[in-house]
Amino acid sequence: MSRFVEIEEKRSLGLTWDIEMDINDTSVDLKLPAETRFGGDCRLSVKVAAPQTVRLVLKWQGLELGAIGKQFDTSAVFSWLGKDSKPTLIYKPTWSQQQSFPGTTCDDFSCTVTPTKFADAHEGNDKFNASTHRLYRIRYAWDGMMAPVAVVKSIPSHSLAHAVSPAFSSRYPNDMRLVFPHSNDAELWASSTVLATASPYFKTLLESDFAENVHRGGQTPQLAGTETNDSQVAELKKKEADASRPGSAADAFMKETGPAVDDSDDETDDLLVSTAAEQDKDTSSKEEPTYREVTITEASYSTYRALLLYLLTSHIKFAPLSSTFLPRNTTASKTRSSHLKSLHTINPDLPLPVSPKSIYRLAHVLEIPSLLAVSLDNIKSQLTISNAARELFSDTSALYDEVRAVILDFVVANWAEIKESEGMKEMERKTIAGEMPRAGAVLFKLMALVSK
Repeated sequence: MSRFVEIEEKRSLGLTWDIEMDINDTSVDLKLPAETRFGGDCRLSVKVAAPQTVRLVLKWQGLELGAIGKQFDTSAVFSWLGKDSKPTLIYKPTWSQQQSFPGTTCDDFSCTVTPTKFADAHEGNDKFNASTHRLYRIRYAWDGMMAPVAVVKSIPSHSLAHAVSPAFSSRYPNDMRLVFPHSNDAELWASSTVLATASPYFKTLLESDFAENVHRGGQTPQLAGTETNDSQVAELKKKEADASRPGSAADAFMKETGPAVDDSDDETDDLLVSTAAEQDKDTSSKEEPTYREVTITEASYSTYRALLLYLLTSHIKFAPLSSTFLPRNTTASKTRSSHLKSLHTINPDLPLPVSPKSIYRLAHVLEIPSLLAVSLDNIKSQLTISNAARELFSDTSALYDEVRAVILDFVVANWAEIKESEGMKEMERKTIAGEMPRAGAVLFKLMALVSK
């Protein structure tokens, strides 16, 4: 017998189940759903993997990223229930603080209650006998959320994204114009209030002289973000972002300590470039209000558009890492191009998927912690035996400690396979040939870790 007991909603979320089971019976394999107002498929699996060894897995799928809360601590409490239904703790695992629930890759929490834990429980209270006891309580809790769970979005982020996306090409009600001269003078419109609130960087920028007050004048070629056809699609090229190209005064303010040029979204812009048809505008009836304008050359149109959509809706779609399509060959670029085009066909009203590395770099400059966490989480989720070495020795890894640490953890954990991979052999050849000036420090750190 098992029953779902309660749901708690304060600045935390708690789910509790009371279960009757024999923890010595290996045929026990329970699937216990929880019906909540948040929707999705919430299900607790309880399996006796071996006598007095209980495996717990909580999965909650089908929810939007961060829909329930952000910045929280997770715990599971496994207790035995006495005759008075009072719970006594057997085991309480915890998980490191996470940025949002649900997240991008972690939609389940699992742990194992071992025989040692049951023995300790008996030693602490001899009324508990693991051989004969049958009543247990399992409680999962997400505590310390920044926002009360009661403010869960009523509109899924992807639906909201569909509604909001066209606004970035409209002057009204926005008051800030972002111009991208390296993408055919494409433009994006945004609210200066939204940008200043979300980003300390933009707050400083808007208080400075870099964002000029201007009036609308003339027509501007734009990127078509909602539709594409074969005549518009340019074949994707594997290219490096040109860190030395000249930019505006605002760009000089935006530059970081050094360029990171791998996985640029400039190639995604190639899929979107088109010149907007001339539009009839009646400018004689009234003068256009003043707006702020910033010229952007150090980040791509695609990256900024995805970031603006995320700030308003929490929706973002990441593209595969370019290393996923390696080893390099003449068809690798086309393969990635075909993949992006197919994704765009599925969701033509939304921006094309963007590189998590490009988003990470931009979020780092703009000082947006939540987006840093989301993009880093995606980079981690895309690591494989085949691409990990190339990612470890990438420019982004060399420039950002958090990215490098995540990749190093993966490489060290899978070193037996990765050291024999073609990617690792390629990195070794390039390092010896002097083609990777930043590789020395990374290689030294890697060797120190794998030699332990």
